[in-house]
Amino acid sequence: MCFYGVFSKMTQLPNNITLLRIAGSLGLLLCDVTSVVFWLIHGLCGISDIADGWLARKLKCVTKTGALLDSVADICFVACCAWKLLPK
Repeated sequence: MCFYGVFSKMTQLPNNITLLRIAGSLGLLLCDVTSVVFWLIHGLCGISDIADGWLARKLKCVTKTGALLDSVADICFVACCAWKLLPK
């Protein structure tokens, strides 16, 4: 159950970060592996994976939907990285 109070808009922040990680993962497909942009997005996606779970627990906003969305984002990130990094 989410904490609803003065910071009720903050309760959506973990899910928004997760959605941005999905978008970033898809953005990796558009970048060259040797570019700085690829590795910057890769690092930000990794940090966001830690941040969204931590924020969800801190804001007492852990939901089944958020957990499912996080799993989808993880699969998307790993699949996009594998597509770009594994030799064809």
